[in-house]
Amino acid sequence: MPLPSGTKLGPYEITTLLGAGGMGEVYRARDLRLGREVAIKVLGPSFASTTGAVERFQREAKAISTLNHPNVCTLFDLGYQEGTHYIVMELLEGHTLKEAIASGPIPFSSILGWGLQVSNALESAHGAGIIHRDIKPANIFIHRRGQAKLLDFGIAKFSSTSSSESRGDETLSGNELTIRGVPVGTVAYMSPEQAQGLQATSRSDLFSLGVVFYEMATGCRAFPGRSTAEIFAAILSALPIAPSRMNPAIPREFDRIVERLLQKSPEARYATMREVIVALEQLSTRSASLPELDVSTPSAAIPGQAVRIRSLAVLPLVDLSPETGKEYFVDGFTEAVITAVARLGGVRVISRTSSMCYKGTQKSIPVIAQELNVDAVVEGSLVRSGDRLRLTCHLVEPHSEEFLWSQSFDRNLSDILSLHDEVAHFITSGVRTRIQEVSQTDVGAVRAIHPEAYDAYLRGRFFWNKRDETNLKKAIGYFEHALRLDPLYAPAHSGLADSYFYLGYSFGRMDPNDAMPRAKAAALRALELDPHLAEAHCSLAMVQTTYDWDWRGAESSCQRALSLNESLGTAHHFYSLLLSALRRNDESIAQIQAGLQSDPLSLPINNFAGMMYFAARQYDRAIAASRKTLELEPRFGLAHSVLGAALEAKDLNDEAAEEYLTALTVGQHDLQECEAIRRAYRRSGIRGLHEEDLRQSLQRWNGWHGLAFDIAALQAGIDKISDALDWLERAFCARSSRMVWLNSGTPFARISQYFDGLRGTARFQSLGRRMNLPV
Repeated sequence: MPLPSGTKLGPYEITTLLGAGGMGEVYRARDLRLGREVAIKVLGPSFASTTGAVERFQREAKAISTLNHPNVCTLFDLGYQEGTHYIVMELLEGHTLKEAIASGPIPFSSILGWGLQVSNALESAHGAGIIHRDIKPANIFIHRRGQAKLLDFGIAKFSSTSSSESRGDETLSGNELTIRGVPVGTVAYMSPEQAQGLQATSRSDLFSLGVVFYEMATGCRAFPGRSTAEIFAAILSALPIAPSRMNPAIPREFDRIVERLLQKSPEARYATMREVIVALEQLSTRSASLPELDVSTPSAAIPGQAVRIRSLAVLPLVDLSPETGKEYFVDGFTEAVITAVARLGGVRVISRTSSMCYKGTQKSIPVIAQELNVDAVVEGSLVRSGDRLRLTCHLVEPHSEEFLWSQSFDRNLSDILSLHDEVAHFITSGVRTRIQEVSQTDVGAVRAIHPEAYDAYLRGRFFWNKRDETNLKKAIGYFEHALRLDPLYAPAHSGLADSYFYLGYSFGRMDPNDAMPRAKAAALRALELDPHLAEAHCSLAMVQTTYDWDWRGAESSCQRALSLNESLGTAHHFYSLLLSALRRNDESIAQIQAGLQSDPLSLPINNFAGMMYFAARQYDRAIAASRKTLELEPRFGLAHSVLGAALEAKDLNDEAAEEYLTALTVGQHDLQECEAIRRAYRRSGIRGLHEEDLRQSLQRWNGWHGLAFDIAALQAGIDKISDALDWLERAFCARSSRMVWLNSGTPFARISQYFDGLRGTARFQSLGRRMNLPV
């Protein structure tokens, strides 16, 4: 129970409770002898009988009394009365640094000022042989006159004490983690050596000070995590994003100071606090001659050599939210920003698939820009707390790594849709003079959305991007939930269309005659709600291409999608497919090359390039493209199939056989099946390989339309013309999406032969006419 007002402790009279900590309370009191206001820290009754707690309490008093520094809270007295231990200190008016950071990053001038004051206090402590061991924002008080004071020396270590004092039970208060039986200190601010249970030194305080500096500069913790294990793992191995990346008002020189303070090895940090003070003073002198950087508007680009921006990449946003486990939200928001920027036109925007390859990367901005072949990079962070969002974005010129633009947004989740477009317009307008040409794409009106509906939509897209049957079905559930909450949300209808499409296409076992009409209906509903939604036009084009065989309609839908978002890689992908089906091979290759410009790291698009070269009978280019795909992902089975088909077409049968077998292995065929195919190749060459593959495929046949087409191709490859036509008819009746390959010849079935031997037959020509294909 808190002490009531009027309680007397020695010559001091309690007035009000100021706060409570893990070991007791702090009160405002009056010194009846001297008539002055003081602060009294009282050891709680539950700790008063604990020897360790009393020793800690006395240690704090001893440490403070040893120091006589203006930036250390002054000790007046130490007392004991009727079972109550107490310390009397100067009364401070103001707030803790923790409270100041809660409102966001600290102005850089204050970071330098308060940073120097705390550093001087620590230099004095270290000079007296005292290691604080608990440097954190809650233990730094900012007086209303602007002076910083270092508090709480309760777990300080004196150089004369034994190493056994570096361990002990510790209870941390407030919102900090509570731990027992591990090295003392607050988990999020511990040095690596403290986290490992090693003895703390003065350089341990330097690391903790670096963590505080980072939080002052960014408003975020350097090593976030939901559990002790997550935080310890980050402290021991993670490298935080440079403060200037999070806050453009922070100069690079400060990044270097923080980086050195946060070195994992104590020997790599500054040797003494004096070196830190010198570095801060030198930076303070240089900063005094520089104007403040205003980042409130897009015109706040750092001056420098103008650069023409024709392409950019939006990197995965960093999730700095206090609640973890919502990867889907920040990934989905990143995708939404990419889409919104791409819709504005005038600049090539790297698609989501390639951008997400850099999630959690340690690669530098110049390296990323070179790999993606872009002129600028957008990076940023997202903090979600309940239904509030804080988004910070920077547009970075990769060669100089200077900010061309920076902006922060604070919004309610219900305003999320307008935020997408607002961010896109800010990015575009912020570099408008550097963009070669800015189109005036017509964008529909922005509406509010139910926050839970948006959350469900992002979950749906998260699972949809995994592209397997189980996750596609999960995606449908989330899209349907979003539409129950907000039936007019067009992107959720488009997501539903894409999910049903892929279930009926090749990533699931849903009957195309069930899946594709559902996909088409959802795409049309999305377009009814938002005719400017490029993704919905693409969704419709996919169904028109692979199910309706409506080539003219599909081409129109692809063209409309690309007019609304020229960087939509999926639209380029399927436009290339339909052009190949129509034997317009040069145009098909041009489209897939455009898709690679927008999505250079996409496995499906890279692999599709190899397939299109194969369809055009450009085998050397097919081989090169397939090998490039396998550099990105060596276990991508379809790329091995394409490579094998192209090698076989060049009569490189031994190499082709190895690629086919690798494709089967990564495709989860069992060892007996693979070995049987290998023996067949050794016995009868490449024809024997395909015969054994066909035999196994026939045994595996379970009614799936995709396998029916593959069996037809295998039959054709070994000159079983009548059987091949029977299986093609079966695939046609099933409305198999694989039938789109009828004119192209397919590497799906791991053969290089085309349906050339079938083209002169009346049955084959009938199939082509029924599909509206040129035969």
